[in-house]
Amino acid sequence: MRSNCTYMHKVYTYDGKRCDGFYPRGSKDFDESTPLSANGPLLKAIAIVGAESLKGGIARASGEYLGSPPDRYQGWGHLNLASSLPLWTKETNAENLQRIQVVNGAAIYDGETYYICGINATGAGPIRAALVWHDYPSNIMDAGIDAGSTYPNILVNDLDLYFNVNNGDMRNEREDHTNNVERFELETLEPGAQVTLKVNVSKFGTRQVPDIRVSRQRQLWSLVVVGHFKGNLRTYDNPSYKRPHRLQGLWRTSVYPEGLQINKHVWAFLVVSRSFIETVR
Repeated sequence: MRSNCTYMHKVYTYDGKRCDGFYPRGSKDFDESTPLSANGPLLKAIAIVGAESLKGGIARASGEYLGSPPDRYQGWGHLNLASSLPLWTKETNAENLQRIQVVNGAAIYDGETYYICGINATGAGPIRAALVWHDYPSNIMDAGIDAGSTYPNILVNDLDLYFNVNNGDMRNEREDHTNNVERFELETLEPGAQVTLKVNVSKFGTRQVPDIRVSRQRQLWSLVVVGHFKGNLRTYDNPSYKRPHRLQGLWRTSVYPEGLQINKHVWAFLVVSRSFIETVR
């Protein structure tokens, strides 16, 4: 699935206002907004991060009462796009509203660790995050069985999502070596609390594949954070941090070096300087 502005311009919010398809606020009227083409793992992460628990309900298949997600009956819960995709307008009072930040198609290899900072809690509500990756096909007959689990561990590449608050110890809310999804929820945070995320590799099975085209391939992953916070995820795999809408015009006439990790303001200055020199000539 690939979203584009031509399609997204036809989407309307619940109150009839048009959604322009710009991330992260659904409209190009905000300086930080930029077009976004979401990959498969990101779309799955967006659906999961806003899912609501069905705890207390009854599973029809077994008659059991449902507990807290995730489990084999409800997955991560009931899909709720209102919790996954917060939309703003210029008239919106932003004090108590949710925001969204994403990492779209980052890559990691065996032994690497990926740290992401830049967001601070407002204290008005929870912050949730979900990590998703498409795993390499595995042979279920070779799967091991986790201690105390009835499900086979068939992940080839196993990634983990950790977090800390105010530079404390890194924590993993749910240790999971069976699924290609990781999620955590921070329900109560003090205003201004700094939240840092970490993605690392606990198993990288594709490194053992005889085909060199596979063994040297990095694992792609995507992440979404939704909740009550301020700031941006400071990584160039976050489109609004890498290239905000207010600088789109500069990039239309210039080639941005994708492999170069350069501050967006410095790059904008270099582009303007080059344009000025060419004009003087």
